[in-house]
Amino acid sequence: MSQYFQVGDRVLWSPANRVAELFYSQAEALVPAAGVPHGIGPKHNDEYDIDPVAFAAFVQRLVERYEHHGHLVLRTLIHGFVATALVLAEWGLSDTPTDHLALIPRTEWLAI
Repeated sequence: MSQYFQVGDRVLWSPANRVAELFYSQAEALVPAAGVPHGIGPKHNDEYDIDPVAFAAFVQRLVERYEHHGHLVLRTLIHGFVATALVLAEWGLSDTPTDHLALIPRTEWLAI
């Protein structure tokens, strides 16, 4: 079984249930660190609708927090979520005002 993260009718990702629930829970947990809403709607019929503008702003704030903080644990907690979020943004947010996310070097985030 899987769940779907989508923008409109376009499915960006369909991970297994537990993975989807963990990703959504991580987004919820990171809202205080970002200071803005994450833009992922609550699950409805195994689907999470993403507001591309809000999601991009959320990811951008997390990247800024990561880059300007020296606290290793905080950076580690942010890193895994942002790496996944940047791939989602690359797959599905190309026709929205999220060009600033394209400037973030993927290799730095995806190297584990």
